[in-house]
Amino acid sequence: RAAYEISLNAKDFSVVDSYLKEGSIARKELVDFIGNIGNDYYLYEFWVDEAVGVEIQGDKAFVTTYEEFDFTNHLSEVTNYKRSKKYEVQGLDSGNLKISRIDIIDTVRN
Repeated sequence: RAAYEISLNAKDFSVVDSYLKEGSIARKELVDFIGNIGNDYYLYEFWVDEAVGVEIQGDKAFVTTYEEFDFTNHLSEVTNYKRSKKYEVQGLDSGNLKISRIDIIDTVRN
C-alpha cells in the first residue's frame, strides 16, 4: 500500500509493478489508471490500511481490507475516502505472491 501511494503521487506505475501478476486484470487497471492521471497537481495521503478478513482457496488468497485516505485535487479541495476492497492474491511457481484482482466493495466520500 505504501508503494501504491508513492506510485500515485509520483505518477509512476513502475513503483507498484512488481506487486502485480503479469497479464492480470489488476495490472491492466492500474496501468490504465496511473497512465491516465494527467499532469494536474494532486496528492494522495493514506491513513488507514487494515486487513479485516482472509479466505484461502487453493493457490489464491482473498484479502478484504478497510482503507482510508485523503485525496487533494488541483484546486486544493480535500476529499476523505473510506473504502472496503477485496484483493485476490495468487502464489506463483517462484514462490512469490502477486495481486491479480482488486475489487472495490464499498466507498464513502466526505
